[in-house]
Amino acid sequence: MLKKHEKFFFAGVCLFVILNGCAYHKPSCVKEGKSYCNAGGVFTHQWYDYYERALSCIEGGCYQDALSDLDNAISARADDKRMAKTYGMHLSDYFPHREKGLIYYLSGKDELAKTEIELSLRYEKSAKALFYLDKVRKRMLEKDAAAVSTPAISLTESGEIWTREMPVIISGNAEDAQYISEINIGKQQVFLEGSSRSVAFEEALILNEGEHEIAITARNLLNGKSARMLKIHVDRTGPVIALDSVEADRLQGWLYDESAEVFLSVNGKKYDIPKGKEAAFSIPIAPDTAQITLIAADKLGNETKAVIEPSKLAQQRFAALASDMKPVVMRESPEIVMDETADGKTVFTETLSIKGQIRSSSDITTVFINNVLLYEKRGRFVFFNHPVPLTPGENRITIRAKDSDGKEALRTLSVIREIPEPFKLRYRCMFKPEPFKLYFHRDPADTDNHLAEKFQALLLKGLIAKNRFQIAGAASSASRFLLTGYIHHSSTGMEIISKITDVHTSELLDIIDVYGESIKPPEATAAELSEKFHKRFPLVRGRITQKHGERFLINADGEIRMIWTLVVGSDTRFIGDAHIDEKMTKGNYRIKLVNGGESAIGDWVITQ
Repeated sequence: MLKKHEKFFFAGVCLFVILNGCAYHKPSCVKEGKSYCNAGGVFTHQWYDYYERALSCIEGGCYQDALSDLDNAISARADDKRMAKTYGMHLSDYFPHREKGLIYYLSGKDELAKTEIELSLRYEKSAKALFYLDKVRKRMLEKDAAAVSTPAISLTESGEIWTREMPVIISGNAEDAQYISEINIGKQQVFLEGSSRSVAFEEALILNEGEHEIAITARNLLNGKSARMLKIHVDRTGPVIALDSVEADRLQGWLYDESAEVFLSVNGKKYDIPKGKEAAFSIPIAPDTAQITLIAADKLGNETKAVIEPSKLAQQRFAALASDMKPVVMRESPEIVMDETADGKTVFTETLSIKGQIRSSSDITTVFINNVLLYEKRGRFVFFNHPVPLTPGENRITIRAKDSDGKEALRTLSVIREIPEPFKLRYRCMFKPEPFKLYFHRDPADTDNHLAEKFQALLLKGLIAKNRFQIAGAASSASRFLLTGYIHHSSTGMEIISKITDVHTSELLDIIDVYGESIKPPEATAAELSEKFHKRFPLVRGRITQKHGERFLINADGEIRMIWTLVVGSDTRFIGDAHIDEKMTKGNYRIKLVNGGESAIGDWVITQ
């Protein structure tokens, strides 16, 4: 029988064993003199302890120990989750299935890797899981030794496209059993998050007037590539109306248009015109007709207009490129007459239709606007209506004409383009950044402690480069959105997670992540994250179409997040902020002003 002091000693030993059992650490795995499978702090046998220790095991290549810990973690909590609650108010990323998939991939067990990574993605999407799923898919395809396929590309519109739109939308679908991993439209790469056997795409291209040949290419994981060519004719200029002669009872002339399909009306009456880039017409004129109005329109809806007085032009030979001008009167020498409202005008549009006329006693042979050939025929009167792209600030527009006698006429216009008030940078979304945190699972000696700071600087540079976002200074309190983030740095790569939080409501608006292997330069990873920001928070514009009391209906050129603040204003003034009350049909929303003054139909509504 134990004595009293022996009982106390035995109880003390038991208590010591029990207490230290709770803090027991699994023996470390040592590789090349470095210790791994270490969990920070006290090991409490919770799922997050096993997960943290497994990450350390993976770093040292101790895969069996890592798998054991991950299985223990999954038995307590099965779902992969970003910012999972651990204890108290603490949150931690938890991706046990993804990390099991990584281990199986690194061990060459692709079927198991695929199963675990796909399960992880069903629980929670992450850039790292998508990255390694593509790696696994590619290696499995290579092991199958199947012939490399070529993607099938289908386009919403194919062949030759005629359009007047700005921008030009190109859309379609690419399919391949070997997974589409890359799509390019011309020099513009379509942003893809991971590969897929079927990818729908839609991209907006800024194209000037003229003919464009655009290559749409698709590539699969085995580098199989295919291409479709698309010919796009961008035409925003109205047809040319050239009058050959005006007799007492007949009007004769030609129509010129690149689309080879023009419609003509004279004083409101429509006339059939043969197809072709040049089409002759002969129109009867009623006696004593005081004024004739010709309107020519092409198949895209571009129009030009000519107004003439037969009594002043009878028996005269001339040609006319038309616009909304006063009746034509003959001149003895070349002269360029512009719409008086064009010169010195301030506009808020990206293009301006330049309208005017050229008169000469000799045949006019060429007309150029900003070195673009507009007319190359023979005639004594030329009316023009041609859109010119404008850049912010002053724009110098030059019209130059030459006649058969070698005489030249030159006219220069000055047009000021202003940015509409709600489009200005000061109304855009402002992020207040906090320093990114760095978590490393590798040896700290192998990690750049300034990595987070350097990466964040690259990201902020990318965010402001396109004038879509503002970045608040350290002392600023004006920003509504807080930008925070952290980096998981390991021997296999770098995972960056950024968070956007509404300061007013404390609501987490979005989590945006990227992943890059160790060999990928941080500049490329930062550029990818910046691109994701621009995709998640695009600048969407719209107009007020209806007004119902304090609420308005708008039509927008894209999808708007319900929680996102809207900016309302006219070309010249900021009216106020608004929020979405209800999403109607695609692109149509009901909004309500939350501050500011009166707005009207036609006012701008733009995402902050």
